[in-house]
Amino acid sequence: MILVMTTLSPNRHLVSCAKSASRILSLCIILLGILVLVGWSINYETLKRISLELVAMNPLTAIAFVISGTSVLLLSCESNSIFHRLGWVLASVTMTIGLLRLFEYMIPFGFRVDQILFREKLAGNVMAPNTAFCFLLIGLSLISALYRNDKIQYLSQSLVISVFLISLLALVGYGYRIQTFYKVSLYIPMALNTAIAFSLLSISVLTMRTENGFTKIFVSDTAGGFMARRLLPAIIIIPLILGELRLMGEFAGFYTTEFGVSLFAISTIVIFFILVWWTARIINRTDVKRRQAEEALKKMFDELELRVQERTAELKQAQHQLVQQERLRALGEMAGGIAHDFNNSLSPILGYTELMLTAPDILSDTVQMMNNLKTINTAAKDAAKTVSLLRKFSRPREKNEDLNPVDLNKLVLEAVAFTQPKWKTQARIHGSEINIQTDLEQIPAVGGNESELREVLTNLIFNAIDALPKGGTIQLSTHSLDEHVLLEIIDNGIGMTEDIRRRCLEPFFTTKGEQGTGLGLSMVYGIIQRHNGTINIQSEAGNGTTFSISLPVQKIDQENTAKNTKPPQTRPLHVLFVDDDALARNVIVEYLKRDGHTVEIATNGIEGLNKFCAGEFSLVITDQAMPGMTGDKLALEIKKIAPQQPIILFSGTLDLSNLNKLPEGIDAFVNKPLTLDKLRQTIIKVMPAC
Repeated sequence: MILVMTTLSPNRHLVSCAKSASRILSLCIILLGILVLVGWSINYETLKRISLELVAMNPLTAIAFVISGTSVLLLSCESNSIFHRLGWVLASVTMTIGLLRLFEYMIPFGFRVDQILFREKLAGNVMAPNTAFCFLLIGLSLISALYRNDKIQYLSQSLVISVFLISLLALVGYGYRIQTFYKVSLYIPMALNTAIAFSLLSISVLTMRTENGFTKIFVSDTAGGFMARRLLPAIIIIPLILGELRLMGEFAGFYTTEFGVSLFAISTIVIFFILVWWTARIINRTDVKRRQAEEALKKMFDELELRVQERTAELKQAQHQLVQQERLRALGEMAGGIAHDFNNSLSPILGYTELMLTAPDILSDTVQMMNNLKTINTAAKDAAKTVSLLRKFSRPREKNEDLNPVDLNKLVLEAVAFTQPKWKTQARIHGSEINIQTDLEQIPAVGGNESELREVLTNLIFNAIDALPKGGTIQLSTHSLDEHVLLEIIDNGIGMTEDIRRRCLEPFFTTKGEQGTGLGLSMVYGIIQRHNGTINIQSEAGNGTTFSISLPVQKIDQENTAKNTKPPQTRPLHVLFVDDDALARNVIVEYLKRDGHTVEIATNGIEGLNKFCAGEFSLVITDQAMPGMTGDKLALEIKKIAPQQPIILFSGTLDLSNLNKLPEGIDAFVNKPLTLDKLRQTIIKVMPAC
């Protein structure tokens, strides 16, 4: 949208030109007054009067012009300066001269102020009453010009315009030989050079201040200002010239008075028609350019708005990528330690299975074999736990996900276990020892998102580890405070300066150089804000850091959270099991058969759909990631055929266990690796009537 200014905006160049013109005219008036005084001094008539037939300018009138011209010069200086104040004094003197002379006309007495200078040369020459009145108005106008109030400026300029009209009337009287225009009753007339000086002085005062009053339109950039600057001089000058030419022709006998008046009227109409047409043409051209400029500006605005939207989208995408980069960086830091733990878990599995395969005598020792199998099972569970922690760490929060009751103590222990490769294994590799201590009180559940709160704990532990380059202690504690739970992470590391402490939560602020993105603590702050919590940081260089996080307690509906500790047993089921991985498929098939279920196998989604259509099954269990048709698509197709058919989906990549609502077509979800107990619990969940 293009905004149109409704106020007059002055053109700085025109304002500057007007002030320059005011100063030049003031100097001309001062010079004219001085020349008249010189004429009286040397008795040179041409300087006193323009023609010997005309009345001479009174010396006091000349002095008043010098004073008023100087006043205009000084008042055009900077406000509140000494020159400005001096100009105000001279304006008061000008007003006083005019006022005294008018007072003498009303109450005649022997002493006259206009007879002080050159008394012996004056020969009855006095200041005319209309001249004195003009000086009074000029003085009042200059005094009121000091005030920036718009109403006072209108009044001030009205006084000056009155002086201009009086002087213009006198000039017309001299030009058209009408004595009553420049002479008041039987008093001495206003001199011609006085009328000229008043005209120039009026213009000088009007152009001195053009930001307010009537004159502001003449220096504006609007069409009205342009038209005023074009037409006003012509309106004043052209009729005067035409009138003079008409009188000259009539005095010369070229035509009668009636013909002269008619010629004057027609000439005025023609000239003003041409003038108006010329001005309208220029304004029309300017208006066309203005509209073209507005269209170009609107187009540029639209393009700019589009670019802003594109750039905003790019920035959001970049921010998202940086957040993902921060998560990947944190996972990358853990890669070495996790590989160490994972290899530790795989070592007993590979070792004992290799012994059992290469040394058959071990199989005959039932006790030894059972111990080996328990060790293998424990190691496999440890490896599965490591994968589960990684999945939980990287799972993003879903849109419109509600804040559920969260056991903060459990998250603390999970975060400690997850970060162990860095604070224990990697720290020892670098020759330092870091201990993590926990002091977890019995606390109520808080409202939150497990994945995000786990990310908070992980980032803060990482941050504490970075603050312990030579080793030290990290303490995690939880406390119950009224309707809130207080979580504290304390380290005795290098600490932070006050400046770093104030800025550490800012996005992209980091003290780790290229190794850090500056998003870790800002992500922590954002997550705590979304959980309606608060975070407080206390730190001192060399004396460690304490992060205090307060989260609101969430009330838990005990009836909805109560669990049946004795789940019912299931009857034998006819199960369709779909999985393309032979090793994983064989294990689960053995699980199902040991619980008395009959199993029919399909190696992909299409084969599974065909077998379902050909038979009747109590339960369908399917893997997610399969070629051709994925498990969730297979579930949708089966639901179209049998909407009440129970379906269990399992996956080693997805994590849908924390969602409030499972995807369409799925009755239960299980993460790999599956244990026998987990499989039994899931079957009981989807087959409650069995």
